[in-house]
Amino acid sequence: MNLLDLHQRTVRNVFLNVEILLNDKVDDLSEYDIQGLMFTYLHRALLNTAASTSRERNGKVDCVVYDSGEVALLYEIKTYYKRHEKLLQSHLDHDIKKLRNRLVEHKNARAYLLLAGRKAKFSVDALRKFPWLSDRIHGKRFSWVKYPLDDGSSVKLRPSQLQQYGRGVAVTWEIKL
Repeated sequence: MNLLDLHQRTVRNVFLNVEILLNDKVDDLSEYDIQGLMFTYLHRALLNTAASTSRERNGKVDCVVYDSGEVALLYEIKTYYKRHEKLLQSHLDHDIKKLRNRLVEHKNARAYLLLAGRKAKFSVDALRKFPWLSDRIHGKRFSWVKYPLDDGSSVKLRPSQLQQYGRGVAVTWEIKL
């Protein structure tokens, strides 16, 4: 299975479905809505293959793709569609640490942080504390970033998918140990 291709098609499909919802004035989207769109697409894309997908619960990651029973892809999703939702360092750190911990357990897996929301939520002002994200969204840089975590460790973030047409933005970063 080509994981990169699956990842690209999944992010594109989720983004396009969100754009349709936003155009239909459905604008109070949650992380669970995005997770549902992703899960539905992956379930359909992996039908009749040795791969499958599931939602993890109890503090685990948001979406997992298994290939022949082995963890292949891990996703953490953060959404910014609702009025009160703001980019917070602590939220990103929490999700990135979850992905890092799962990568330690599953060395051959790929892990992605998916950030999705309205374009206004990713303005220059909103991204002032996140230059690595701002540079990617505003087309200034497409390179690896060393991301320090609050526990003294760090991971590498590799910019992956960026979709930002119409009213929304969806951007993914691959997490590497």
